[in-house]
Amino acid sequence: MSKKAWSPPAGRIPYLDGLRAFSITTVVLGHASLFIPWLSTRVGTAFGVVFANSSFGVRVFFVLSGFLITTLLLNELEATGRISIKGFYERRIARIFPAFYTYLLTILILMLSHHIDVRWGDLANAATYTWNYSWLWYPPGRVAGEVLGLFWTLSLEEQFYLVWPACLILLGRRWAERLVIACVIFLPFVRIACYFLFPSTRGQLMMMFHTGSDQLLWGAGCYRQGTRIPVPRCDTLALRTGCVCRRSDSRGEGEEAVSSAHPLDAVYFSCVLRPMVARRPRRSCAEDT
Repeated sequence: MSKKAWSPPAGRIPYLDGLRAFSITTVVLGHASLFIPWLSTRVGTAFGVVFANSSFGVRVFFVLSGFLITTLLLNELEATGRISIKGFYERRIARIFPAFYTYLLTILILMLSHHIDVRWGDLANAATYTWNYSWLWYPPGRVAGEVLGLFWTLSLEEQFYLVWPACLILLGRRWAERLVIACVIFLPFVRIACYFLFPSTRGQLMMMFHTGSDQLLWGAGCYRQGTRIPVPRCDTLALRTGCVCRRSDSRGEGEEAVSSAHPLDAVYFSCVLRPMVARRPRRSCAEDT
């Protein structure tokens, strides 16, 4: 009796599941590195640069999210001739709100019972998805940073979900594509400018929407890149971009600002672009994020 070969569900890309697993692993190992002595050894440090680098893992996930959300929206546009904002936000709410607000409710209970020192303002910043800007008007305390600090990533994504569908509808696909290209070119320079002009924001440069949204837009741009430009050419372009920024890093002054501007962004873009372009999902329900 012959065994039927396994095949993924229609519209699902196994590559993306692997990249999700990779990004989750890097984030978990990165945050747990203080409790894993081996990662402090010479071999462990080399291993951790790739597999315990939480910042890199988060950026990989941002690229995947930008790509999948854009794919869902444009597939809907191609199939129906329009994008349903109502349907889009209903799916986002159904996927994110239950777990998110259950967690916040738990934190509220612990706060009211005086088990953790979290302020009302901290909860408000998290509940309104503005945590990534909270340092500007209501700096979080130590405990709040520990239990709510992870929400900067969700805040950035929610802000992207709020703006990007509207851009596709109001600007149209062609001008939205041009906006993506402009953002991934100019936002790194915005980060460098903010690094020197507003030193107090240096720790949040990759967190705030106006300085860090190009992480998601790299993924959004992959949809168009896959239809026009051969994959090897994209890889070469991304790697050249990374090399230019690496050389800029070696100048010394402003190294942190420049390194946060492009190198890892270009590298992960190159790494994830090939599988995503090779096999784009076609069913909008199969690769929802």
